[in-house]
Amino acid sequence: MPPDAVLCYGQRIMKRPLTHAFLAAALSAAACYGQPTPKLGSQVDSYPTFALEAGELSGFSGLAVSTDIGVWAVPERDRTLVRLGPTADGQLTVVAKLPLVGVPDGLDTESLAMLGPTQMALGTETLEGGRTHDAILLVVLGPGSAEVADRVDVDYRLWKMTAPRNQGLEALCSTPGSLWVAAEAVGEADGRRFAPLARLDLATRTWQTFRLWLTTDTGKISSLACRPASQPGVVDLIALERHFSVSRLLYVRATAGAGSADLAPVVALDFAGIAEPLPNFEGVDWLDRDRLVVVSDNNSGGITGPTTVM
Repeated sequence: MPPDAVLCYGQRIMKRPLTHAFLAAALSAAACYGQPTPKLGSQVDSYPTFALEAGELSGFSGLAVSTDIGVWAVPERDRTLVRLGPTADGQLTVVAKLPLVGVPDGLDTESLAMLGPTQMALGTETLEGGRTHDAILLVVLGPGSAEVADRVDVDYRLWKMTAPRNQGLEALCSTPGSLWVAAEAVGEADGRRFAPLARLDLATRTWQTFRLWLTTDTGKISSLACRPASQPGVVDLIALERHFSVSRLLYVRATAGAGSADLAPVVALDFAGIAEPLPNFEGVDWLDRDRLVVVSDNNSGGITGPTTVM
């Protein structure tokens, strides 16, 4: 499949020239939805890869962007939040680290979302197989550390499933009043694979559930980015679907508060064939109105290469 194609349920519907190898494709699913949709701008910056020095942090698994406090990432097992910022020549690198206090032993921190200038949410997973629940940790940022202040559990039985070993809450993002979460665990229905997706109403602590249909035979969701659409209650979601040779940005729209639903995404950008070797992207968020930033996890049973930020 050429990398300049936008897909609709596996069929090419239009072509956009790639002005750069990565996030330079236009996101236009109008032929799928019959209406205008948000776009990834025809030109975006690409931040070169950077390799962390020996003894530095690795294994980034979540990414979140705030207009108030910048770009943040979280490693899976190092109890630290990492702030990323631009260098003098426009690259992106680590500029600050904040100790993360209060994460229970045995939990890996897999995803990250901003809830406000001093609040974040962290998705977690464990090595225990057959789990019925995984925890979202609500974190308060202080001047010298970030501390867990509360937790909310996601119940996999809402989708009539359990979570396998080492597959948990890989994806978080937020819109005003809501926290969106997707799991790496995969469910099956009617011969199709889906990712459990849910919206948490932060005021009432109630859940709205979705099934996000996956576009490959092996891919799993590793990250989410979201923002309100122009219509009231409608949210634009970008999801990373990945698994070894799979690495795709998916786009779908969801309606908050309208009951459970099945969501069929379109493939906005397929990294396979563009990035060689294919980074293990595990974090994505909107950098601004028209641009996304992604980060890779370079630690899978050992350091496998540099952390990639683009």
